[in-house]
Amino acid sequence: MKASSLIFIVIFMFSACATLPVSTKTLTKEVITEANDMHKLNIYLVNTLFEERMQRVDTFIKNKYMPKLISEYQQLLPDTLDYKKELPNIITSIILIINQKKDSLERILKNQRLQITNQLNTNFILYSKATTSLQGIINSAIKLKVEDVNALNSIEKITGTTSLVEDIKSKEATFLNKTEKYLDTFLKK
Repeated sequence: MKASSLIFIVIFMFSACATLPVSTKTLTKEVITEANDMHKLNIYLVNTLFEERMQRVDTFIKNKYMPKLISEYQQLLPDTLDYKKELPNIITSIILIINQKKDSLERILKNQRLQITNQLNTNFILYSKATTSLQGIINSAIKLKVEDVNALNSIEKITGTTSLVEDIKSKEATFLNKTEKYLDTFLKK
């Protein structure tokens, strides 16, 4: 048996035997709901951040890169060039270079955004699986505790004595202590 499986069983045993208030079930559901909302907020923030970065790329291209590129082209063009005739070709060349630069920067941003979003989603899926399991354990523990109390009350009603019930509780505590010691020893190996 894997150590993780053993730990899961131990957690289940102790959570089933521990005193869990019924409100734990509701609290856990609220925590799960809050985590779902936080995940949505994280995705929204990542999208907002990258939209802002895309705007910065546009601003950079329009305000810095394009003027510099045009200036460099102007310096390269000979004075004898007929600007009216060659202007469409010059503009086409400049726009091609500008669009290539812009596409390259946007592709980098989109890849970064996708990587971050994928990691957030992967982490959230793992978290969701864990919290669903935890919710199941808590629900089972509460149900088991209620059934345990009902069974002990029934035994007490049938026998008319609490000594049998106290004996069962004592044996249960002894069993849990032995199990805990055994697991401590086992896990230390």
